[in-house]
Amino acid sequence: MPHRPRDRAGIVATRVLRRALRPLGTWQKLVFFERDLALPVPDIVCPLPLEVRMFTRGARVAAVSSRFLGLTIGEPSASALDFSPPHDARVRTDDVVDLADAVNRFAARIPPKTLAGLPSRGPTALQDQGSVGVYGRGPTVLLALPLWHRTADQVREDLCHQPGARELDAGVLVAAPPMRLLLANPEPNDSSWLLAGTVTRKALVEAARELAESRPGLRLP
Repeated sequence: MPHRPRDRAGIVATRVLRRALRPLGTWQKLVFFERDLALPVPDIVCPLPLEVRMFTRGARVAAVSSRFLGLTIGEPSASALDFSPPHDARVRTDDVVDLADAVNRFAARIPPKTLAGLPSRGPTALQDQGSVGVYGRGPTVLLALPLWHRTADQVREDLCHQPGARELDAGVLVAAPPMRLLLANPEPNDSSWLLAGTVTRKALVEAARELAESRPGLRLP
């Protein structure tokens, strides 16, 4: 594992081996860099990251952090997975369509190989690709979903009523950093691209511009 350059952003993954992991060794700390994230993680005592902190370049405070509050190794008991609603609760179920999966299977669009300067992270074989484009490297991820016009109209109406929604020249933007989402302006056939991920506003606007100027082709049956 190379040493961490001072002028590069990195991910600090701290493996805190708690009581359940004491027989395996003491706590370990690994540092990953952007160039290393596409490589397999080397074999270590405990491959489970219990705490992950992400730093921007030159920052001393983590921009994003996530950690386990507790950990138990082994198969959970049946009581841990069982749920019984309170006697005074009202329970209902809904059938919800997985929009991303439906678009990926049926939108019949061919996502570009790169978008906003980011490489594709999806399958390389054309027959294995769906209509949803996945781009980025390391912790940076950008999704591009081609929405049918009726779906796009519904999503646009919902987004416009969200707190902090902004109407840009490129479309409707909603941001909760580090996550951002942009529903691009309609294409000539009224379909729209939904762009989302851990990217900047500039990257989303650039992605929308590229898709508008070079419209992805259709996937023939």
